[in-house]
Amino acid sequence: MFLKPGELESVARELDDALHGAIVQKVYHPLPEELWLELRQPGRSTMLCISARPGLERLAVGGQRPESPPHASGLQQRLRKLLGGKRLLSVQATASAATLYFPTVRLVANVLQHTLLALPPEALPAEREPAAATHPLPLATALAQRLGTDDAAEKRLERHLKKLARTRAKVAEEAARGPVAEQHRRDGELLSRNLHAVKRGQTTVTLTEYGEAGETSRTLTLDPRRSPKEQVDWHFHQYKRLQRGVAIARERLAKLDRELAAAQAPPESASRVRLPPGPDAGPALPYREYLTARGQRIWVGRGAAHNDTLTFKVAKPHHVWLHARGVTGAHVVVPLDKKQALDQETLLDAAHLAFHHSDARGERSGEVSYTFVRYVRHAGAPGAVTFTREKTFWLKVEPGRLDRLSGSAALPH
Repeated sequence: MFLKPGELESVARELDDALHGAIVQKVYHPLPEELWLELRQPGRSTMLCISARPGLERLAVGGQRPESPPHASGLQQRLRKLLGGKRLLSVQATASAATLYFPTVRLVANVLQHTLLALPPEALPAEREPAAATHPLPLATALAQRLGTDDAAEKRLERHLKKLARTRAKVAEEAARGPVAEQHRRDGELLSRNLHAVKRGQTTVTLTEYGEAGETSRTLTLDPRRSPKEQVDWHFHQYKRLQRGVAIARERLAKLDRELAAAQAPPESASRVRLPPGPDAGPALPYREYLTARGQRIWVGRGAAHNDTLTFKVAKPHHVWLHARGVTGAHVVVPLDKKQALDQETLLDAAHLAFHHSDARGERSGEVSYTFVRYVRHAGAPGAVTFTREKTFWLKVEPGRLDRLSGSAALPH
């Protein structure tokens, strides 16, 4: 964890003494678990960071605010309306969470569960005179200075991850050329059985192939410079060359996946502590969160009513929605960015979670359907829905994949 034992409470007391009564001028929400507030006091403006990011949990002033996304998040828009021009009433903390009180909302950053929540204000602290802007902030400033080193390391890590991802994409393309190799073998065998029908100088030839589907007619493209025997040898050469390349690429792909997993894994000190929500953690989320090997989030509804909340209040129209077909089960959502494609591995991970959190749990295989959230409609009873434009596929359960996903859960099962 970025914070040392007792630091959260100490910094909260310092900020409570120095910043109570400060006016919120601007609100920034650059990352899901991080919020920045520009606070104004007579003669001083303070940038306050509230972060529950794994490994970078802190209350700090100063430092460099991360670049905001091009479109403000829903939470940022709501907080701008709730907090703009409002006074900071109090900053309080326990060992696991910091709470900032405003007249219209309280912000709770839980550093153990890595959540940042905006909750109703409930009981407000007693009114006090605004703090003088001359009050020093040594602890909060020291945290920001310490963070500078961590941010630089994080940027280097991000560049390394991007490079690994680009390399992996190229290697995965090579590893997926097995069907191309198999087609060369098939073409070579068909030509070898019909050498009498092929003449040098031909550019195409139509031959009859016999297989499980019966008799079929296939037209092959030829190199007019090659003899019939050379055509056959060329196809078998391509088959062997591609087979060797696929084998090498698969070995390298496995190595790259291990490197990616190791690079994406948070350090032991920043690992997520799986504790049930305490009294200071705010209401539990309506979903469990899992992570793929690449760090893509997957949300799984906790029950019928929570399924409705996840699908119709939390998920966005462009997110991908999954459900085990023909059985009762959890709603599963993959929160993709706009125009982000759903890759095959993420689809398989999400399908395994949909199947696992359904009445088909324990079966070795079954059907899973998926579509965009915009095509899902409520059907009356809690958790009951209808959906259109779905795609359905047969899933063969991989126990190892389920074990990996279970180990990535952010909250207990």
